[in-house]
Amino acid sequence: MKSWSIAAALLLAPLPGGGDGPGPGSPEFHLPFPPGRRFTCVQGPGGGFSHTTDADRHAFDFAMPVGSPVVACAGGRVALVRDDSDRGGAEESFRGHENRVVVDHGGGRFTRYLHLKKGSARVVEGEWVQAGAALAESGNTGYSKTPHLHVALTDVWGNGLPLVFAEVEGGLPVEKRAYASKNQDPSRRRSKGKEPEDAGDPALPATTNLPADAFAFNSVEITSVLPATFWDWDWTYLVEGRVTGDAKWVVFFVSGREDSASLAAVSAGVGAGGRFTLKLRLSEKADALGKGPFSYAFATQKADGSFWSGRMLPLVVLDRK
Repeated sequence: MKSWSIAAALLLAPLPGGGDGPGPGSPEFHLPFPPGRRFTCVQGPGGGFSHTTDADRHAFDFAMPVGSPVVACAGGRVALVRDDSDRGGAEESFRGHENRVVVDHGGGRFTRYLHLKKGSARVVEGEWVQAGAALAESGNTGYSKTPHLHVALTDVWGNGLPLVFAEVEGGLPVEKRAYASKNQDPSRRRSKGKEPEDAGDPALPATTNLPADAFAFNSVEITSVLPATFWDWDWTYLVEGRVTGDAKWVVFFVSGREDSASLAAVSAGVGAGGRFTLKLRLSEKADALGKGPFSYAFATQKADGSFWSGRMLPLVVLDRK
């Protein structure tokens, strides 16, 4: 298992090609419920009710009674947890109120589990999980007509990617058909009646690096290798990049998840060719940050010192004392 502190030297290397793509060790994905449980697919990719956006175009909905167990489709690290909402309904006004868990599988691939029951999360942000590990319970929160689980594979920004399931013939569940899972909880596996020797030390994927163009919409390109989500509290990150506009300053800032107001910021001047170098150490902002949860962005800074970003990524602080 590799942590950012162990892999710190890699953060000073250039990021080729703007990101880290799926490699030979990419995981296969299983249905998001325990083995032997059977649930019906009620909406697939391009479904008429809600699967029409970039985020949902490859997603699947499974009809599940409230309180049904939801498990990880593949191994990875928990990148986001929300389970404090009790709001839900079939009107657009409920969109964004869904409880959710997001798991980073490395290579820029994340599974997202939506509409979960309030208070049902079984994991915390930063926790490693294997395929089949309990994440939460299904619910009916957010933009939802009836109790169900929405599961999708996405990139770092939540844009949909094709998702196929290992135990489904052809990989793609069909609407109105029930499917049985073979997603075995690793803690219950047996090998000839014994626990596997490596049961407590699973082989899990490296977490996703920040794509170079992740904040291109803010006129900022990143050329250093940086974490997309999991930032070490005491590590000093050297951020190198380029501003594509005429801004003279670039800024990294952290906000709360529910409030875009900056809690802490670090800025650097832009030099010749739009190049900049910025040093970050989260522990130096301890007094301003508070407890979290956090989001972050890179953006350009105006002459009056103001900055803003229309989109932000979740920031999970590791090894905070």
